[in-house]
Amino acid sequence: RYVGKGLGSDKVSYFQPILDALDYQPSTVEPIPNIIILEGKNDWYALRYFEEVILKRTNKLNFYPGAGRDKLYEIIRLYLAWGKSFIVVLDGDDGVKSKESYIKEFGDFVKDRIFTIKDALNKAVALEGLIGVMDQRALYDFVFGAKSYDECKKKNPKKIKENLNYALNQLQFQKKEVSLNKTTKDNIEKLLEFMVEKLKIVNSG
Repeated sequence: RYVGKGLGSDKVSYFQPILDALDYQPSTVEPIPNIIILEGKNDWYALRYFEEVILKRTNKLNFYPGAGRDKLYEIIRLYLAWGKSFIVVLDGDDGVKSKESYIKEFGDFVKDRIFTIKDALNKAVALEGLIGVMDQRALYDFVFGAKSYDECKKKNPKKIKENLNYALNQLQFQKKEVSLNKTTKDNIEKLLEFMVEKLKIVNSG
């Protein structure tokens, strides 16, 4: 029911229906993980893919797939109520306004926990903007077939982002490594290191 009706609701996050059904409340000694709250499932797929398959990082981060850029209020409330550590990382373009809205809602409790890609890399782009065009083409064509990217760009350019997200989904699930340029890998590496550093600061506070 949630998959069919829950998406888009402001009152739920991806795992909230399960938590509600269980009437779940962690104890003060329970090891609830520190999490990095992302805008949505596509960012989750992409970062997991780069972290595990492309960069082969051994220290894995706990990414939480939000239900949308402006629909992270419930998971933020939960972690604040539990007194557990988290940060939020939003896109560097539209995410800037969302960041301001969250800080307005929660005040000083979150002002040092919510960031955008612009904060991290000084780039006003969404996550896919950190992937070079040649690498987007390589990822896309690996899943959809040679020259599929160029064909889609010619016939239906608005569908490229959706299909690229699907490609990253499949590549992450299948753990298929695609050869990518250093610039793209460096961009994602820097973003991940930014997340690690901000989590350390939150934990030390």
